[in-house]
Amino acid sequence: MDSRTQECWASQLGDCAGGISREHPVSDGIFEGNSISAFGSAWCKDEPKRIGLPNAVAKILCGHHNTALSPHDAEATRLSRFLAANLRDDPEVESTIALDGSLLEKWSLKTFTNLGYMGALDPLAHRRIAPRQDIDPVTR
Repeated sequence: MDSRTQECWASQLGDCAGGISREHPVSDGIFEGNSISAFGSAWCKDEPKRIGLPNAVAKILCGHHNTALSPHDAEATRLSRFLAANLRDDPEVESTIALDGSLLEKWSLKTFTNLGYMGALDPLAHRRIAPRQDIDPVTR
């Protein structure tokens, strides 16, 4: 495993703290059940592997940045659960939800960055994509 997997991809912000944490590259709250099938990363490039959701993590963020991005994950979870309940389970029921678009936009950026930093966006060579130095997904 590449030694950079023990680094926080948001370290350019200069405020890392709390040691490296276990980050779900894609927020665990948007999945149903206790396991997922993973495919495309270096460790599951040849065939899908079923893993428990608590273990579907990567060491790519420090504790401080992982915590700072938690509201983004929570908003994506709210949207996912609303869609499941109202589009899949009971599409004829009238329902509304108020969401923070800024949090969802930053969640998308965070998720893309997580996957790129892990090398999951390059299924052939698994090259990692580091975030641009001027991107701050937490405060901008």
